[in-house]
Amino acid sequence: YMYDDERDALYFAAARGPKAKEVLALDLDIKPGHGIAGSAFQNNEVIAVSDVDKDARFAREVSDAVGYQVRSMLTAPIVC
Repeated sequence: YMYDDERDALYFAAARGPKAKEVLALDLDIKPGHGIAGSAFQNNEVIAVSDVDKDARFAREVSDAVGYQVRSMLTAPIVC
């Protein structure tokens, strides 16, 4: 994700893997604080989750939209 301060939202700037094209085509915004990635961004922290189904922060919009089952996540904000 990249942060767009005009929209106050995170968006996919790049993706890799079997569903990368579908993810980039979504044109989906994530608000800071929403989901695991939004939480990592908002709190400036690295978050590792081994089972996303057990984490209340997990937002299913992206995985549901492209039909990909996410099992684990590692997200880290990069601040320039």
